[in-house]
Amino acid sequence: MARVTILLGLGLCALTLFGLLSSTSGKIATAFIPMIFGIPLVIAGIVSLNPHRRRSWTAFACCLAAIGGLGAATRSAELVLDLITREPVQPLPMLIIVILAVSCLSYATTMSVVLWKSRRR
Repeated sequence: MARVTILLGLGLCALTLFGLLSSTSGKIATAFIPMIFGIPLVIAGIVSLNPHRRRSWTAFACCLAAIGGLGAATRSAELVLDLITREPVQPLPMLIIVILAVSCLSYATTMSVVLWKSRRR
């Protein structure tokens, strides 16, 4: 569980670097959002390598990913509504937010199930 958390955090930091390097119109503020959630997830993953702190820090990482995923999903829904009403939407920030929403929500769902099953033992 801890290694998955570390990998997710590093992946989100890599997503930020991808957003910054592939932006041709300068820096976009949306590119920094994955790193805001990625760095605490890496720290939570490193701390949860300790067996005595594993469950509580995994639960913290799960809550953090759920908050990030729900926020990104809300913003993704707003961008989809903008597309439906034919308002201009930049594709790179939309891609970053959708990837953030999918990765964080899938991690939060998976870890919630894992934590729930380990609670019953």
